[in-house]
Amino acid sequence: MALIEKAYKTNVKIVDDVNKSELILLYPFFTKKQKNRLKVIGNLYRLAKKKPSFSSLMGYPHERIIAVSHENLDSPDWSWFKNLLLTHNIKRLTFWPEEIDPDGCRFPYWWNYVQHEDFELEPEFYSRYGKPLCLQKLMSPFQPNRATLDRIAFLNRHLRYPRNNQVKILETFKPVDIFMAPKTPWNGTKHALLTDYKYIFCAENSCGYGYETEKLPEAWDAGCIPLGYIQNPLSQFSDEVFTESKIDIEKINAYPLIKQKPDLQSLIRYIRN
Repeated sequence: MALIEKAYKTNVKIVDDVNKSELILLYPFFTKKQKNRLKVIGNLYRLAKKKPSFSSLMGYPHERIIAVSHENLDSPDWSWFKNLLLTHNIKRLTFWPEEIDPDGCRFPYWWNYVQHEDFELEPEFYSRYGKPLCLQKLMSPFQPNRATLDRIAFLNRHLRYPRNNQVKILETFKPVDIFMAPKTPWNGTKHALLTDYKYIFCAENSCGYGYETEKLPEAWDAGCIPLGYIQNPLSQFSDEVFTESKIDIEKINAYPLIKQKPDLQSLIRYIRN
């Protein structure tokens, strides 16, 4: 919302009726009814040998649509949304870099939680981690915290394969403490938790072009040594901190996680145009 306000130089008002809207933000969370509508009406257009606009399929009053997806669109779970965006050439903010998607604009999820110079967001916006990510830290070599626990924090929502096997491998290195929301939550913020631990397991959930977990910037910000991270192709994270695409804890003290600030101006120009 802050980016849209910056792009259009106006305050944004959220309305509860698409017919009252001047801009529609599209997220990849469709109901089953909406998906069925797309399929049925799309088939009718194909029988008539016509190529409909996305707005006509959905019954939207205009074509001013911007899709926002922080999901991995290269994953089979989200391929339906990827195909939708590409088929109808919907304006989009995604993880994809320009090399993969020249018609879209890159907007990684973790950018939302960085303390940007030009944007001041409400403190509750950062409740997920507990504080804004410090850009200066991300652009500097890793600085370990003074953790009292020489253990590995393992934060996840499940222990299904391969997570259960990953825990067993980690336990051969250091003791592992498992936190699974909402079953075994922790007291305080995620930042406070990470500063208590020397290590954090922060693997990606899936492989995709430019797809980057927020877990690695959070670990870097908290000074908690990241384990298990494998770099995705066309990542913005510095190649120097990886060895054969794997995070290398021998190198992180010598190189920054990122070399350039997130390019919010390109996002603003893309939204405006």
